[in-house]
Amino acid sequence: MLLTIKVLHVGRLFDGKGLVKMLLLHMGPTEFTYYWLHRALHLHTLYANYHSHHHASFVPEAITGSVHPFMEHLMYTINFAIPLIGTWMAGGASVAMFYIYMLGFDLLNILGHCNFELFPIWPFKYIPGLKYLIYTPTFHSLHHSKVHTNFCLFMPLYDWMYGTLDPNSWTLFEKASAGVAVPHKAPNTVFLAHGTELLSVFHLPFMSRTFAAHPFKTHWLMYCVWPLTLPMLLVLRLVGRVFIADKHRLGHLNIQTWVTPAFAIEFFFKSQWARINSYIEGAILDADKAGVEVFGLGALNKNEALNGGGALFVKSHPNLRMRVVHGNTLTAAAVLQKIPMSTKSVFILGATSKLGRAISLYLAKRGVNVTMVTMSRERYEAVVNDCAEPYRKHLIHSTDISDGKHCDCWVVGRFLSVKEQAMPPPGTTFHQFVVPPLDELRKDCRSPFPPSSPFLLVP
Repeated sequence: MLLTIKVLHVGRLFDGKGLVKMLLLHMGPTEFTYYWLHRALHLHTLYANYHSHHHASFVPEAITGSVHPFMEHLMYTINFAIPLIGTWMAGGASVAMFYIYMLGFDLLNILGHCNFELFPIWPFKYIPGLKYLIYTPTFHSLHHSKVHTNFCLFMPLYDWMYGTLDPNSWTLFEKASAGVAVPHKAPNTVFLAHGTELLSVFHLPFMSRTFAAHPFKTHWLMYCVWPLTLPMLLVLRLVGRVFIADKHRLGHLNIQTWVTPAFAIEFFFKSQWARINSYIEGAILDADKAGVEVFGLGALNKNEALNGGGALFVKSHPNLRMRVVHGNTLTAAAVLQKIPMSTKSVFILGATSKLGRAISLYLAKRGVNVTMVTMSRERYEAVVNDCAEPYRKHLIHSTDISDGKHCDCWVVGRFLSVKEQAMPPPGTTFHQFVVPPLDELRKDCRSPFPPSSPFLLVP
């Protein structure tokens, strides 16, 4: 590109009128030529010898947009040069023009083939004619699935003008953008997760399949893209909505993981609760409408102070057909199953939470001495009152974490600092139900639940 700039003797860094000329040349000659060239490439001989290579990707990926035979690349290059050379001939060329056109072109090409709907619905509803000026990933996915429809480069206008616009384009886009479009049928079960730290966004499958394929760990490469997390946080705040992260099949069951567009730190600010609950409530209503059978609230989405473990939504919508669950019983059972029957004493942090309470009461009934760490005497006594009289003697109140320095079995339901993790004796087992999971800082201790993907936390 720099060689092209030098050959054309472009001296200006920026020319606003030139950019307008370039845009008009792209919208006119380039888009028009591409549309008919693309249709020609779908004729039998040309398709078999050239364009079928591109359509080998029935499910497109971002790189698919650049996968073409050499001669096809050559034809496209000549066409895509029209806006640049035409603007130069019209006296409006600038250095910025080349960068803007090439970067913008590649970005739209990648978006169109990414197989994930990124565009919100509202711009297309409130800006007249926008749906004819810019395509979406859903729009172009129909071209790859049906082949003989939606031929445009970036502007659906020409498909509309010449009768090749798929009639389902906008209906499918609205469903996909709403986050509930499913190819065949609604999932049987939905698990609603959320982000933990800011960098956890790069563990989403559509962000980085490499990171998503492994348990969560902050890789040094993530820090290179850390500045991108702040704009992402801003976008989520402005147009965020619950989205589908991945889909699985277990026997005859279709299972999906949905994600609340919020990070763990936001759940601890009461000012954010209304916004987060609106996300969750919208997802529950969408899932119920789609025919989901079980909707599980994961991690902090079921926080007791936030929405009563989901009770808020069930009470607000008594006619829900699906079951809304929070998985605390399963999590408590998983923790208890890992605690050996020979255990005589346990030190519990987060003891008066719904999970901590259930674990404490069960262990007390088993004859285990349970030291419950809480600053609230009232909350401790509420748990004791729920315990059967013969077992209350096993529930011990503590307000100081140092009381656990001689106990080798810790059940952890809240974050522990480095100093706090250093308190228990060597050989201690940390049974966790904390979100996010604790980093394993001590080699002389162990945790039965190692940290996993931040978007697939305990139920």
